[in-house]
Amino acid sequence: MINSKNVDNMNIERELLEFLHGAQSLMLATVNAQGLPEASYAPFVQQDGCYYIFVSALASHTANLKQTGVASVLFTASHDDSHAYARKRLSCRCKARVIARQDALFEAVMQRLEETFGKLIVTLRGLGDFQLIQLEPRQGNFVAGFGKAFEVDFPLGSEIRHKKP
Repeated sequence: MINSKNVDNMNIERELLEFLHGAQSLMLATVNAQGLPEASYAPFVQQDGCYYIFVSALASHTANLKQTGVASVLFTASHDDSHAYARKRLSCRCKARVIARQDALFEAVMQRLEETFGKLIVTLRGLGDFQLIQLEPRQGNFVAGFGKAFEVDFPLGSEIRHKKP
């Protein structure tokens, strides 16, 4: 049976999916070996409910991800889309793992990265220090505007709860 809560959640989930559909980059928060936070950015593709980034081992966020296995990611709408305080955004905690080059998933994701970001991916792929990292979202917060803040469980479709003061 579908009740109004289910319909509301389906609408919010649809709005969240539409919001993520156009995104090509994410903000990445990691923690280094000394427990200090570090913020960075990475282009990404989404596949099967996970986010994939192809990043250099020379970047501190790569070492942090490999060491801790966790990250927080943030997606934001364009600065032109809305008032700064009401900007759509999704932040979520993720489990992180390296996808080995010999894994079948590596090839599939690299194909998506090349389709999305072009031939530069071919060049980066030839650099031995670049690694494919899967970010599997676990829990998050989606802000769709003023008074429209939601706790989101992953995979999407699990549960969405309206946050109230």
